[in-house]
Amino acid sequence: MVDPSTGGGCRHPGARHPPLRWARVTDRIAEFVIRFTAAVASLAMVGVLLFLARVAWPLVHRARWNPPTEIAKDPQFVADRVRADEYQQVVLLFQSNGACRALALAPGQEAKTAEHLPPPGLSTFSLDPVSPHAVAGFSDGSVALGVLSFQTWLTNIPHTASPRVDAETSTIFAIWRELSGGVWRVVAPQLNWQPSMPSRHSSPVVMADVLAGSDTLLSAVLHEDGTLDLVRARKRTNLLTGRATWTSEEYRLPWQRRPGQRTPLFLGLGDGGASLYVVWRDGHLQRYDLRDPSKAQLADEVEVTGGTPCTAASFLLGRATLLLGDSSGRIHAGFVVTPAHEGDRERHWTQVRVFQGPPSAVTAITPSPRSRLMAVGFANGEIHLWHATSGRWLGRWALAENSAVRALSWFPKEDGIVA
Repeated sequence: MVDPSTGGGCRHPGARHPPLRWARVTDRIAEFVIRFTAAVASLAMVGVLLFLARVAWPLVHRARWNPPTEIAKDPQFVADRVRADEYQQVVLLFQSNGACRALALAPGQEAKTAEHLPPPGLSTFSLDPVSPHAVAGFSDGSVALGVLSFQTWLTNIPHTASPRVDAETSTIFAIWRELSGGVWRVVAPQLNWQPSMPSRHSSPVVMADVLAGSDTLLSAVLHEDGTLDLVRARKRTNLLTGRATWTSEEYRLPWQRRPGQRTPLFLGLGDGGASLYVVWRDGHLQRYDLRDPSKAQLADEVEVTGGTPCTAASFLLGRATLLLGDSSGRIHAGFVVTPAHEGDRERHWTQVRVFQGPPSAVTAITPSPRSRLMAVGFANGEIHLWHATSGRWLGRWALAENSAVRALSWFPKEDGIVA
């Protein structure tokens, strides 16, 4: 028996079928939902593609640099190192004798300064361009590790910023900046020194470098009398008392001065502490193999710059790639390479790339704290930016006064450079 109201078919006793009109409505609703979902998915796909294109565009397009802006100036204090906080409120200027001058930056106001005096008996000071670690050498032959930090907090208590020095807490000064709604951001730089590591050698320290781990310290110390020592210190903590004690081992390295040169240009521990690099002003590079400190030996001697005077040196992030700048504006990059020959265990430093800058001496090299970027300053006042791995040149700045760039530093977020 056929029921015309259902569009044909057999009617079974007790079976209930929806009317034809209701079936058409449900079909249209399902069709609309499918089309709407497809449209949303298409829009989402387009959005993802636009986002990826926006992210990838800077990789294939030349970087755009904002023109340099003079935010503070202190011509009476010639700095060798510079460091800034991520909020760009404070700039610290350091000299090789340990003196520090802090500039408090406030929009539309003259920069306020405060000077932080070095510890007594300090003979040399060095600040790592990437990590917060600083190393100080003293006239009694000892070295100490310092940690630079920017303490930051928010408060609703208004205050007028005034630079000050607090010797007890090692706070250089604190600066208040009003944000909005009565909230103030306070930035207080601190340089805290750990207890100095004594040395069996009493000659004053002229150069030093330190690699710091969680429980270990490895330091290379060059003394005034020409002695080069390697000191490895380990920290042990008493689980009952919580008291930490340090034990150290000292090794004498087979090192001699270059003829006519009293102190090298650069002394640095690299390759995770497996190598010590000594760079001389004539472009001569010496690398010492420290994998077994008791059997440390000279592993490489390389004339990197081809006789051109070497004027600046630094590591890239990770301390595996060494960068050397010369007086002709070139930057030489290289690292330790293990040969692929079977049975050959020798490792040698190899130059892998040369970056050509303007025809002016390289005066400062600073690596990015986040990537393989490097900023290079020159004697003619220019600052150039390269990507070290690809070798791509990304842009340049030119200082207004064309004065030599003595010190450079990246902001922690890699969103600017201070010189």
